[in-house]
Amino acid sequence: WKIADCFDMPIFTDSPSPAPLALASSASEMIDAVDELLWRWKSPLAREWYPFLFGIKHDLQIASKLMTDNRLAKTQTPILYDLFRECKR
Repeated sequence: WKIADCFDMPIFTDSPSPAPLALASSASEMIDAVDELLWRWKSPLAREWYPFLFGIKHDLQIASKLMTDNRLAKTQTPILYDLFRECKR
């Protein structure tokens, strides 16, 4: 249940992110929970949820500044990569 808050509501505005992505203190616990679902949960439903769970993991890593520049470059579009790099400065 550690990642349940990530599914509460979609974000369609410029308002600040809701708590799950802003809480860097629990980000490592949430990332561990997502990893458990990504790599140990085996079922047809797990295959369906894989892209969403992987997206949540990336969001948590980016929000808590745990994703390296190299990984950002590999996983994001060039435009998003440039925006993230500008935000780091």
